[in-house]
Order: sequence, then structure tokens, then C-alpha cells
Amino acid sequence: DFIVSQKLRAVSSDLSRTVISARSEAVKRNRTVEITPDDEGWGVGWTVNELDASSAIVEPPLFTHVQSGDVTITPTTNPSGQDLRLSPSGRTNVRVNFEIKVGPEQRGTRGCLELGNDGRSDYCPGACPVERCASGALEGQCRCPINRQGEDGTCSPCPT
Repeated sequence: DFIVSQKLRAVSSDLSRTVISARSEAVKRNRTVEITPDDEGWGVGWTVNELDASSAIVEPPLFTHVQSGDVTITPTTNPSGQDLRLSPSGRTNVRVNFEIKVGPEQRGTRGCLELGNDGRSDYCPGACPVERCASGALEGQCRCPINRQGEDGTCSPCPT
């Protein structure tokens, strides 16, 4: 369980760092930057490209990432499947939640990386969509912190 949990954190961190780096490049270059999944899906890897004024890809890619291991990454709030673009101001063209699954189906192998229109990302354990605490000391935080997820994948209530 520990190894699978650490792999989940690493994968979400890789994707989050990619978004941060792509956002930085878009602002620095004053150009749109696009993150596209590998032909076989996000779980295999992704590429970050700069786009010119006509939205054509500028070669070579800014960077690529190859994902290893038993990983599935599914965008859950981007039904059209469009690529993720960051504008020269660092904002995204679409709000995306990426559900990340690592290893065999078991407790603690699923997480959700939320990407807002402002280009910022936030990771929470558990399946997408993420529930957040509405009040109390943990207002706005993930409803289901690590080690609070039940065997059936449900979350414990937020503390008051």
C-alpha cells in the first residue's frame, strides 16, 4: 500500500509540475502553450508545445514526459477531449480534473488533480469530483484526507 500510495503522489506531482512549467513558459514566451497526451493516453505520457500566432506547433517540443508503470490518467471534466492550452497570461482554455489511478484496484490508489482556469492545480486523494469541507477549521480543504478514506472509497465527514 505504501509503494502504491507514493507512486500516486509522484504521478500527480509530475502532472502538476508539468502544468506549472507550461504556465511559466506561456507567460515567459508570451505565447500559447499546449499540453497534449501521448497517442495512447495521459497514462503513457504527454508533450508540451509552444504554439505560434496561427496555433501551429513550434518545433521542437518544449518538453515531453514519459510515464512508467501501471498508471491511468483520465480527464473527467473535459468531455470534448480537447488539449489543454495555457494562454500568454497563464490561464487555461478549460477547467480539468484528472483522475489518477495507480496499480491494482485497492484502497488508496486513486487521486484527483484539479486544474482551475487560472492555471493552478490542487491534488486530493480519492476519486473525482473532489468534495471539500464547507465550514470549520478545514474549510475549502479536501474532504477526504489520506488515511480517512473508507474501504469502499467513501470519505469520512469533515471535522467541525
